[in-house]
Amino acid sequence: EDQPVIETQPGGLSLEEISLPTDKISNQYRKWLRELGTAATQGEGAFKKALLTDVVESR
Repeated sequence: EDQPVIETQPGGLSLEEISLPTDKISNQYRKWLRELGTAATQGEGAFKKALLTDVVESR
């Protein structure tokens, strides 16, 4: 019974995040983790700066 629904779905799987109001905190947290990971490869000063940032949202 689900076959028609499954067959009409788009072929590719999107890897981009879709921002929904309920996911806003989760999306911001994952963004912050990515920023911390990048900063960690740039040295202790960059990591501390990213860790102590007070920016909670960017547009």
